[in-house]
Amino acid sequence: MTIITPAQASPERKVSVLLGVGIFLLPIAFVWFLLRNGYSLVARIIGFGWLLVFLFFGFGPHPNPGPAAQHSVSTPSSSSAANATSANDAASSSSAPSAPAGKWLYREDTDEMRGFTSHYTTLPSNEVLQFKFPYAGGTSVILTLRQKQKGTDVMLVVTNGQFLCNDFSNRFILAKFDNGPIQKYRCEKTDDGSANTIFILGERKFLAELKKSKTVTIETEFFREGAYQLTFDSAGLKWDY
Repeated sequence: MTIITPAQASPERKVSVLLGVGIFLLPIAFVWFLLRNGYSLVARIIGFGWLLVFLFFGFGPHPNPGPAAQHSVSTPSSSSAANATSANDAASSSSAPSAPAGKWLYREDTDEMRGFTSHYTTLPSNEVLQFKFPYAGGTSVILTLRQKQKGTDVMLVVTNGQFLCNDFSNRFILAKFDNGPIQKYRCEKTDDGSANTIFILGERKFLAELKKSKTVTIETEFFREGAYQLTFDSAGLKWDY
């Protein structure tokens, strides 16, 4: 499968779709790629500007509160504050539309020349992996759906590391939807050989199972790290393409 990028009209390096998605979701990990030779000054200004906005407003993912925070003991003052908050929430919920359920993030890109709009949705894994050097510092895996003109691409993207999926190693990933049986799917690297992205084949079957599931666990191998199991909260997927 091929990731289609517009033909370059000059030696200037263009920002790929996957790099754009990575910068949008995790600029602190991906924006540094814009420092490579060939990227324009405009691309760097936009990328690092988005990083500043991301850090200033705290758009990044926040850890879930622990059990102690979720089950705190009520005191008279905290009880009254909770009642006031509940009243405000009820008032706001009656006037504002509710957000879509689930943790999926949606975006779209329009090809003005061809008149075609591509749709994407991404879901980060619940786990943050800790790899050894040179991929130390925390790694997330992002489950990505990309609409193409005929069908949907299903991809896994690792923010810091390399997948093992080639002719000399395991060309399969394992997936378990909710409490169902373990299923085997073939994987395939990108045509340009990028090791941080793999395609999951058997897209129709995978997508049908994904739409019905609340959680999906995927086991895949990483370079010099072995196999890891990753859990995704897949409930609430809205994908009709």
